[in-house]
Order: sequence, then C-alpha cells, then structure tokens
Amino acid sequence: MCGILAVLGCSDDSQAKRARVLELSRRLKHRVNGEIYNHEELQKSLHNHIFKTGSDCDVIAHLYEEHGENFVDMLDGVFSFVLLDTSDNSFIAARDAIGITPLYIGWGLDGSIWISSEMKGLNDDCEPRHFTNTKAAKQCEPQLQSFCVGLKGSPDLKAGNEVADYLGTIRHEFHFTVQDGIDALEAVIYHIETYDVTTIRASTPMFLMSPPNKEEFHHQTCLKIKVLHQYDCLRANKATSDWGLEAWVPFLDKEFIDVVMSIDPEWKMGTNNLNECVVGFQIKPEENRIEKWIFRRAFYDEERPYLPKHILYRQKEQFSDGVDYSWIDGLKDHAKLHVSDKMMLNDPNIFPHNTPVTKEAYYYRMIFERFFP
Repeated sequence: MCGILAVLGCSDDSQAKRARVLELSRRLKHRVNGEIYNHEELQKSLHNHIFKTGSDCDVIAHLYEEHGENFVDMLDGVFSFVLLDTSDNSFIAARDAIGITPLYIGWGLDGSIWISSEMKGLNDDCEPRHFTNTKAAKQCEPQLQSFCVGLKGSPDLKAGNEVADYLGTIRHEFHFTVQDGIDALEAVIYHIETYDVTTIRASTPMFLMSPPNKEEFHHQTCLKIKVLHQYDCLRANKATSDWGLEAWVPFLDKEFIDVVMSIDPEWKMGTNNLNECVVGFQIKPEENRIEKWIFRRAFYDEERPYLPKHILYRQKEQFSDGVDYSWIDGLKDHAKLHVSDKMMLNDPNIFPHNTPVTKEAYYYRMIFERFFP
C-alpha cells in the first residue's frame, strides 16, 4: 500500500487541478507500507468473492462490499486507506486502531476534502482548521485536575473542595489515617533523605497521595495508547520509511494489546517498599518492583535466558538518553547558537499556540514553521 493522496468533492475537475494533485503526490516521499495480517483468514470467509491479485490489501474492497463500513474492525494489521464508493460517491477513510501508519485530513477552500499520508500533501491547498466547533475543542482540551490530601474532616480538604468547585476542576481527594502516615515514615525518610522534622511531617501526606491507584493507572494507560499515533508511532514510521526501511512494532499487535490490557493494573505498577527490588529474580506483588517489572519477568528464563540478567533488569532509559547523554547536551548547545534570549522574550507573540518554553523547542519550531507555515 503506497502513499495516499485523495481529493474528494472537488468542484474543480480541470486539467490544472489534476496536474496539481499529481504534482503533490510526487512530492510525498513517505510510503505507508500497510499490511493486512489476517487477509487470508478474511478471504476464506468471503465464499462468493473472486480475488484477482495476490495483494493482502485486495480484501478491503471485498469486505466493504459484503459488510459495509463495519468491516474496518475486522482488519488486523497496520494500514491506512481511502475507499470511494462510486455508486453514491460516499467514501471511507480509515487507519489501524493504534495509528501505526499515519493519515491526515484537510479541507480545501472550495469545500473539497483532502486525505493524505503526509501533511506535505495538504499544506498548500487546505485551510488551517484545528477544530470544527467550540464543543469539539472543549472535548479535546484536557480539563484541569486538582488534588488534595488530609485526614477526614481536615481544613485543607474543605478548602480544597471549595477551590475545585470555584475553578471547575476535576478534583481528587485522598484520605489517610495517622497510622497510615506512621507506617510510611521509613519509606518517606529513605526517599527524601533528610531527618528534618518539619520536612518529614509535610512530606508524608504528599508521599501517600502520589502513587496512583490501579483504576487511575489503567485510565492513564488507555489515554497513552490513544495518542501513540502522535508520538511513538509517528517517529517509528516516518523516521525510517523515508529511507525505504520498514520498522515493525510487534508489541502493538491487537491481540497482544488485548492480553496486556486485561492484566490487573496493580501488577504493572511499582511499589515503594524498602524490600530488595529483585531477589533471585523471584518478584512478589507486595515487594518493591522495578519499572516494567512484569514485562521483564516475562522474558526471564533461568535455564534458557532470552537476555543476560544485567541487561534484562538494567535501568530504563529514554531512547534519546540511551543513545548517549551527550546527544541531548549537544542539541541544547546547538539551539543556543540560533535562539537568543531576546527571541525567547518575544516567544509568546511569535508562537501564541503551543508556545515553546526552551530554546531547543523554539529552534525545532522555527524549522517546522518553515516547512509547514
């Protein structure tokens, strides 16, 4: 499945417009190497259909003919496509559930709808549109959340609720008992590394409030999956495919995600006990756990290890840090050469939307705006 550029509902069908679309399609360097993993299984279910090509994507049109637009949920794979039904000039634009392959939509000044696998195909001919209406904007904007901790009936809880109502925030109230605080004292002193009385008294409620419960953890996990297409999937797909390389993301397989999301969230969370994190690599739920411990444990085998122990249980690093810390320092130093303090002072006027807060972010934004004004 190659790069996508579709123009629908265009009032101008002149040769000039056709030439323009062809020119844009040639501009797109990105290639979406879509693949329908379960195409053979799906083809077997379509008994009265004849498949004339060996393409795994051939099944898409046949499924639409058989099941209508509901067929998309039947697809397992990485894909993005536009399907036009010439019988009534309706169309379907769809991508895989996670967004491993990209798909963008824009609106032409003549009312046409543009769909592309790259923003480059939409940049010159589509009007900028972030939200169709205020209601949609409110649905997409995250609502401010506030947190308050205390013993039941404490003055802070009462005042915190009043402030939350006044500001219209989503409030979270955490109650603890004196015994809860006493039980946490050793862990608090261990983590804050001080014996100052006032600091310990104030740190203990904050310490008790900080860990998420498993419901909140699961909710945040769901939110992260929904925006993967804006971050991790975007870089995995586009940073490699421009060179003709296809990066696979096996842990985003639909069935695998279903299995992982069905695991009790508590088993995915870290703890703050002072017990040894890994003792003979026999980890128990009540013991202190390294991040992603359940994932690491799944790959541990004493007799036939997948990886050396010191690699399997090494500290997690962000990809940009793991390639070497000097990479980040070098980027920051380079940005300082191109972004002055005076430019940062005028930053909100230049970039009122998503205003950069560091010189590195300002530098990247300048490059982005040059390509996508």
